[in-house]
Amino acid sequence: MDGCMSVLFLLSLLFVGLTAERRFIDFQPGYEYVYSFSGYTDVKELGKFLVNAKVGYTNIGQRSEGQELLLKVHHFIFSSAKDSNIRGAELDYSKWFSFIISGNGRVVQVFHTVGEDAEVVATKKGFAALFASRLHDKDEVPGLVKDDIFTYNVTENGQEGEHNATYTVSKSDTGLKFQKIRHKHPVSNARATYLKNLYYHDSLKTLHKIEISEDFKSPKSPPGFDPYFGMRKVPSANDIGITATPEMSYTSQTELTFLVREQMKERWKRPVISLVSDGLEIRQIEEKLEMYKNFSKVKEDMYGNITCLLHHKDATIFGKCFQNLVRILKQLSPDNLSKVAEQHFINYNKQTELGKEVSGYILDAFGVIGSKATQNLMALKIIRTRNPSEDLIKRMAIHIIAKAEAPSELLLRSLEGVVFRAERNPELFYKGEVHSRLVLTLGSVCQKLKRQGQVERAQRIINRLHDQLGVHDPWKYRMKRSLMTEEQQTLYDQGRVLVLEALGNAGLDHSYHYIVSHINSTNSPWVKRAACHALRKYEQKQARK
Repeated sequence: MDGCMSVLFLLSLLFVGLTAERRFIDFQPGYEYVYSFSGYTDVKELGKFLVNAKVGYTNIGQRSEGQELLLKVHHFIFSSAKDSNIRGAELDYSKWFSFIISGNGRVVQVFHTVGEDAEVVATKKGFAALFASRLHDKDEVPGLVKDDIFTYNVTENGQEGEHNATYTVSKSDTGLKFQKIRHKHPVSNARATYLKNLYYHDSLKTLHKIEISEDFKSPKSPPGFDPYFGMRKVPSANDIGITATPEMSYTSQTELTFLVREQMKERWKRPVISLVSDGLEIRQIEEKLEMYKNFSKVKEDMYGNITCLLHHKDATIFGKCFQNLVRILKQLSPDNLSKVAEQHFINYNKQTELGKEVSGYILDAFGVIGSKATQNLMALKIIRTRNPSEDLIKRMAIHIIAKAEAPSELLLRSLEGVVFRAERNPELFYKGEVHSRLVLTLGSVCQKLKRQGQVERAQRIINRLHDQLGVHDPWKYRMKRSLMTEEQQTLYDQGRVLVLEALGNAGLDHSYHYIVSHINSTNSPWVKRAACHALRKYEQKQARK
């Protein structure tokens, strides 16, 4: 019996040895593996930036998913290639950061201290991500073997999220070379290449060199984009057919090279306080801003950049000055921000043409910030005022539509009040294009509410538009139409077109039958076209038919 058990035990060991994945990342416990890091990023319009660092990795424990590596940044220098005296901020990299990585390069988890600086965390995640990969031998995954070169495809998760990649494995002077090519870029329609070479060292039992080269060029307009799609073929004031977004591009080269393996000089100590468990993905870093204490200094800095906006129309200079203005407004206390809004929004109609241009830039900055505070001030100083400005209302509507999220509660209620309660608001809201724009804006906001999970709130708003529109009844329509003058018919049709377009902007399912009912042979051609256009966001089978 003992002999039989021994045979079974040996067979189980053999089976494990045959099926276990080979370790290409294997750091010996008790040693710190020190690497040098160097690289550059050349960003169009900004310049070339250099990074030099020395980083250590220490195996501090074996987990079921892989080794936990303690990462230590010995030094880190970020500088401009043009002027080495221009350097990044002095940051503290001494706090705890570790990550769990499997033997084939899958980074499972990272750990860092609570309240750690976001830039520091992002940098350390970058050093961990250098090892992130899917390293496999030819008997582990399906692939193609040709002339001692093994090629395989995988789906993996890195700092840029889930993506597909192709690996090519070949022999090198020290062991193996893995070459990774990433397919596609997280930014749709971007032109980009990403190449990563990982060199495995037979004696070191881990990676001794990693090279990354990347270039990126943002899309100026998606392929096949037709700005007139779904629109009535009428001339526009500006040729939107040639509109393109500004190009953003960069090239980057980085290299991590093994220097030395040193025995740990001091025992590592895990922090007593709880650590944050996180993924490898880098989240957007919040800008750190120091609040202004002197309002005179605020006005000096603000108007300095406004002067730049007035006199420099070059896109690069104009953009920098506008971003400076946004940054200044972000640094204001609620009281000082209110003072700025009071001066530029409440008194807009009394200003000179130059003053109105300045106030327009201030409103644009408020819209770009898009915080609850700036949106509430837009509601109070632009909509809920005795003497509203048509120009500011139209400009504000553009920012509400452009923002991905629904506006603040106060701004949303203010929009509803203008659209549905004419008796409570100044006449200006119902002259010219103002009311039309706000109705269309409210429809767009309902789509944002739906995306954010506030479906019931969106439906309550849309139901009020349904009440205005009604379901098309051919007999009632003909009776009503026969009693109208030509001018009344035009106004009636305009009202229907407006509500249909707003429902189309919202794209809520329960509007579908209201819209379809107006695609009727008895209806006005103008209204029928608007109803067809309103169906553009619907994906139901009925809509596709």
